[in-house]
Amino acid sequence: ARQKVGGTHLKYHTFKQLPVLAPTVYLAGTTWQSAPALRDWILPRVLELTYTAWDLEPFARDVGFDGPPFRWDAERRFLLRCELDAAFFHLYGLNREDTAYVMDTFPIVRKHDEKAHGEYRTKRVILEIYDALAESTRTGTPYQTRLNPGPANFRCVHKPRLPQEQRVRLEAAPKFLLSFVYAFLRQTGDEATFDLLDSVFHLLRHRDGHADEFAAALDEDARPWLTSFNDWLPNGEFLPFLKRLEADGWITADRRTGRMHLTEKFPPVPFDAWRNYDISAALRVIAHQPEVVRLVLEQPDTPLASKEFLTMAVG
Repeated sequence: ARQKVGGTHLKYHTFKQLPVLAPTVYLAGTTWQSAPALRDWILPRVLELTYTAWDLEPFARDVGFDGPPFRWDAERRFLLRCELDAAFFHLYGLNREDTAYVMDTFPIVRKHDEKAHGEYRTKRVILEIYDALAESTRTGTPYQTRLNPGPANFRCVHKPRLPQEQRVRLEAAPKFLLSFVYAFLRQTGDEATFDLLDSVFHLLRHRDGHADEFAAALDEDARPWLTSFNDWLPNGEFLPFLKRLEADGWITADRRTGRMHLTEKFPPVPFDAWRNYDISAALRVIAHQPEVVRLVLEQPDTPLASKEFLTMAVG
């Protein structure tokens, strides 16, 4: 483009000559993952690399994530970049020898790597991931990321930001549960399971009994948040509502893995800053104190809706 564009316009025939993957490539599947489209593999990695400050919140919402920004973790960012690099070497059709050659054309990267790590670490890791993607393609086994937890995981985000506006109580159970499930799925993505949804729901139900855990997770925001919480969580309607969402095709449920996903049929739900904060607060407690899940689910008035849901047929 730098060689061919002489003015302020990019001519169509010039654009057609640029080595850029067509948008349709991102809508198709890949040979190394089980997700239906390449974009579903790329997006979480791009999101975590990009969304590291609150001023990028509109971008995160546009791509389907309503949680806080991600913490800047140099080691995770290195692995995220290496996974994307290795994937694009495959997508552009470069074999392993070509990939190794291209990596050798970055002498400054090599210099900094050898100074910091005693080796050309970037090249080594990219080639290792390239080989893992190739092996997944050969065997049909989905690629397993080195990241723990996986890309764009709620365990890697900053503390949520307390909303400034007045909380509005949602009186109708279906309206509450719709915004609740929507906010949960938008923040957990591929980590969304019925067990985790159960844990979040009932942790919020028993929030007063776990005030210390919320205080540790939310710092000075815990007290104003707990004071503002005026919603009743409709426990008895939780399971029937989940069944109805699945029967209507608004969510998909995998009873083998317990995972759940939004579908394109799910109606647009207005962004609710307080509902979003509620979910973020519970997820933050679970991320920092996972043992709290067991304590919550052992409450005598806490039916395991997820267990019942996963063992019953839709209808």
